[in-house]
Amino acid sequence: MFETSFIELSKSAVRNNVLFIKSLLGSEVVFSSVVKGNAYGHGISNYCPLAFSAGIRHFSVFSAQEAFFVYQALEGKDFQLMIMGDVEDGALEWVIEKKIEFYVFDQSRLEAAICVCKKLRLKARIHIEIETGMNRTGFPA
Repeated sequence: MFETSFIELSKSAVRNNVLFIKSLLGSEVVFSSVVKGNAYGHGISNYCPLAFSAGIRHFSVFSAQEAFFVYQALEGKDFQLMIMGDVEDGALEWVIEKKIEFYVFDQSRLEAAICVCKKLRLKARIHIEIETGMNRTGFPA
């Protein structure tokens, strides 16, 4: 009754935007649709299938919880997923089992990932973050 705004997703607009961005990228570039924050308020369950239909095959999120929502929204589809934030201990096994890429910021997280990999007899898809001077997260350079 008192709504001041709304979000409307357009399949043709998403497709046109994806095609335009892909035209600017080289063929070897991985185009990842960042859908953290519930797809920036658009809704992961609404946006991700739309983006997939427009040709997106890689999605990035902040947390394992968001990764789970993307996984549900695209169940049965062939796509890759990356978690840019920290993966909680309880989610690490699920993330590795599902072959989800994730960042490692410190030695303890790396050791935890190695333990899970040994237990599951699987390889993890790890990105190592290097501290670049912002003094936030990452291994020292």
